[in-house]
Amino acid sequence: MAELNSADDSVPNVNEVDETAEFIEAMKNKNTKRKTASDCNIFTNWLTSNNEHRKMEEIPVYELDKLLALFFMKVTKSDGTPYEPGTVKAFQSSISRYMTDKLNTSIIRDKEFNHSREVLSAKMKELKTMGLGAKKKRADPFSTEEINLLYEKGQLGRGNPGALIHSVWLNNSLQFGLRSGEEHATLRWGDIERKATSTGEKYLEHTERQTKTRTGATTHSRPFQAKMFEDKGNPRCPVATYLEYAKRRPDDMMEADGPFYLGINRDVKDGIWYRKQAMGKNTL
Repeated sequence: MAELNSADDSVPNVNEVDETAEFIEAMKNKNTKRKTASDCNIFTNWLTSNNEHRKMEEIPVYELDKLLALFFMKVTKSDGTPYEPGTVKAFQSSISRYMTDKLNTSIIRDKEFNHSREVLSAKMKELKTMGLGAKKKRADPFSTEEINLLYEKGQLGRGNPGALIHSVWLNNSLQFGLRSGEEHATLRWGDIERKATSTGEKYLEHTERQTKTRTGATTHSRPFQAKMFEDKGNPRCPVATYLEYAKRRPDDMMEADGPFYLGINRDVKDGIWYRKQAMGKNTL
């Protein structure tokens, strides 16, 4: 019988186990590690500038979700200009990698971070409407200066039927990316739904529901559901504008499959500004 050793050579010692961990760490993509560190440093500096001095992994989940939401909404470059949408999205990915390493927590997948994800989605949409991100295929219908002038002249706003429906059309164009006359003409009332976040913030969502003529068999539907968030206190708030438009529609034109844009009623009664028929395509 072979002599037994006092120690089993097949069992690794503690130092060898440490070496395997170091090997895994060394094999991680260096660029990814550098990107993660850089993005997390931006978030950490932002936290510090807002009087939050705890490490992000030390902050309770519900607080971190709120801080991330504010960060995604407000973070800018050092000169005050906004980041590209993809850059803000990359911040989320880097922070999630860091939190996964530290606490096995994913701000991208875990339900506790739903609010910050919703804010990020809205922020990316806002940045894209500002012309940031991927190259736009079609120009926005109006510049900021032109929009301000139209409000000043009363051609946009909520004070009369024409201004109201023009404002709704413009918001749908800018916020939901509807550009062509065909997209507006085929829009149904039920395609835009009123919703709210977990914190009660109201928003509109463009869903492109299936109908008899829109079966979902084509490839023209958008890969995401665009959202339009309320802007409390702003007389141009898109959600308030939509609600005013809803209030001015005839009751029997509120069915989901009804046309979204209605013709203007020249004989206003009982506060109903619009007719029981679709606005003409040439008008849109």
